[in-house]
This record gives sequence, C-alpha cells and structure tokens, in this order.
Amino acid sequence: MRKIKYSILFLLTAFLCEAQSVKFGVKGGVNYSDPSVVNSKADAKLGYHGGVMSEIKFTKFAIQPELTYSVLGAEFNGNVIKSDANVGYLSLPVFVKVYVLDKISIEAGPQISYAIAKDTQTSFSGNNLGEILQVNDFDYGISAGASLHLTSNYVIQLRGVYGFNEITKTTGIPEVDSFEVKNRALQLSVGYMF
Repeated sequence: MRKIKYSILFLLTAFLCEAQSVKFGVKGGVNYSDPSVVNSKADAKLGYHGGVMSEIKFTKFAIQPELTYSVLGAEFNGNVIKSDANVGYLSLPVFVKVYVLDKISIEAGPQISYAIAKDTQTSFSGNNLGEILQVNDFDYGISAGASLHLTSNYVIQLRGVYGFNEITKTTGIPEVDSFEVKNRALQLSVGYMF
C-alpha cells in the first residue's frame, strides 16, 4: 500500500512539473435547473453556485479540478402530488480542457456531488405532507461546456451538468415513488484566476 501511495505522489509531482502554469481561482454564477423527470411535470428553477478552482495548464490542454456549492431544484406538478425541492450540493468536478483558440476552451469531465442542504415540501391532493419527498445524499454525473478567457485573470464559463443517479429516495407512497428524478442544469459562471 505504501508503494502505491509513493508511486501516485511521484506521478503527481512529475505531472505538475511538466505543467506550463498552475493557477487558482474563485467563481460564482447562476444555475438554471431543469431536472429529467419521469411520471411528473417539472418546472425549472433558478439557483446559484460558487466555489474555488485550479487550472493546471499544458500547451493546448489543461486539467481543472473545482470544489463548488451549487443549489439545484424544481417544482414537480403531478396529478395529485405537488412538490417543491431545493437541494444544496457540495460538488467536485474534474475537467479536461482543450484550448481550441488562445482564449476559448472546451471542457468535460466527471462530477460527484454530496447533498448538504435539502429543502423539500410536498402536498398530496391539497394536504401538506411536509418533507416526504426525500433526496439521496450522493449524485454523480458529467459536466461539459466552454470557457471564454477575457483576460489572463477573468473567465466566463457556460456548462451543462447531467446527473446519472436517481436523486429521490423510496418513501413507500406509490404516488411519490413513481417520480424518477435526475439532476440536469445549465450553469453560467464568472471566475477570477490568480
């Protein structure tokens, strides 16, 4: 096990030494959350996100890990069930970026998220059931998009986030359990790299 740790550390050190530059930054922006829903109708909601990022840049490509807090949600309107959900996720995406021009890059990569704030309200035939719609703690998926580097410090990003995991838990109520919900969002960010 120790040999594996040292091998990974050695490879990471060699990887960073080859990089042309390593930058750190902060970012924030707006989410347009429009989840994929089966057996119900969902209305999109606006949310927000913010966090920190790092860019390890090579000649024409880069690796960009981020740590962000992002609020996603929707309003579900079934025949007898209505629910309003807002979920705050701590997300760790890791992007591979390709610079197609000096100031424009396209990026894609995996993302894992942990729900740290959950606010759901559900009503059944007009009766308030409170937080009966439960949200799974973990989500995973992929993000893809593009960045426009306005200067060496300022960047604008547009991304799509696609969750692969069913985000609602089984409740034992057939009308609620018939929801199949997966995260889907569009994010517009402004970042500052230093």
